[in-house]
Amino acid sequence: MVREVLEETELEVISSRLLCVAPLHYEYLGGTLSVMEVAFWADVGESRLSGRATGEASRLAFYSVTETLGDESQLAFPEHASVLRQYLLALQTVETK
Repeated sequence: MVREVLEETELEVISSRLLCVAPLHYEYLGGTLSVMEVAFWADVGESRLSGRATGEASRLAFYSVTETLGDESQLAFPEHASVLRQYLLALQTVETK
């Protein structure tokens, strides 16, 4: 995951933890494709990425989780909404400690 974040965003992951794991099933070419989605919570060293582009992305930016959940059509895949909800739950847990 650390290498993938660096490759996609050019951001260095300082720490990470598993957020959630969920099986997903897609209909594809007349069959069902099953994948396991694994989501991580990561802290990065460089956070000034808005407007920046990389070889992997035409534009990088931070988005508000609550605003994104308010308009889930912004998400490439509908199941990412459940990952964002898991993040908000985990954030509440961290804040209450």
